Amino acid sequence: MPFLRLEISTAHAEHARELLDRAGSLVTEIFALDTVRMKSAAFVTDEFQIGDKGQFDGFAHISVHCFRGRPRELCEKVATQLLSLLNETFKESKQDLSLAAYIVEIEPATTKVGKHLGRG
Repeated sequence: MPFLRLEISTAHAEHARELLDRAGSLVTEIFALDTVRMKSAAFVTDEFQIGDKGQFDGFAHISVHCFRGRPRELCEKVATQLLSLLNETFKESKQDLSLAAYIVEIEPATTKVGKHLGRG
């Protein structure tokens, strides 16, 4: 069950929903997932520094956390297409932005998942 995480600067947060939707669709299609199993969230912040001198005006970083075992070429394809999505989204921006896409493989043995339904 992959988890898509978008970290984005507040000044660019208006793109968060669109990026989550489009990135989620991209990952679901390439990894051939059942859409119900995809989880995603956006984390927006004013507080950030990228690089030694804080040379960027903002950022958008997407990471996909998933269990090991998918072919490396498939993971590289997802990362490349996610970065293309970010570049397309911000192509009109006049600001210096840090854009990144990561595939983070995790070990199933070290992962525990649960739920709380809270229905009394």
